[in-house]
Amino acid sequence: MILIDQTPADSGLVPLVMNRAVNGGIMFAVVGLIALRALRRRRAQAAVPVLVPAAPSNVEADAVDRAALATGVKLAVACGVIDVTANFLLLLGLRLGDLSVVSVLTAMYPAGTILLAAVVLKERIAPVQWLGLALALTAAGMLAIA
Repeated sequence: MILIDQTPADSGLVPLVMNRAVNGGIMFAVVGLIALRALRRRRAQAAVPVLVPAAPSNVEADAVDRAALATGVKLAVACGVIDVTANFLLLLGLRLGDLSVVSVLTAMYPAGTILLAAVVLKERIAPVQWLGLALALTAAGMLAIA
């Protein structure tokens, strides 16, 4: 957040693109290392032959898999659009507002997760979580006023 805030105002969306590129590079490096480790384990286990019966072909299962894949792709696209919008609004907030307020509000994303879990998954929110949400929102409001 601090580095993005330090970028010049005329840099446009470059800070977000660079942030995404660095995050992507780190993610792909970590995933690559995990994949290499899993490949080594598989090769070590391949030395011991195991007889596995062939799975029967099921046309209905293929249709369900395709429907699940289509749903997953739609959700991934929706999440991508929401993520891009959130990052754009974050940059806009940093350009127009104070770093202290924007960083506190950005750090409150778990509150959204808790509320989504309550609404979508019908999870019960504990009283201490409600208290924490109320205190965090109150603190953010007081910080914005100050």
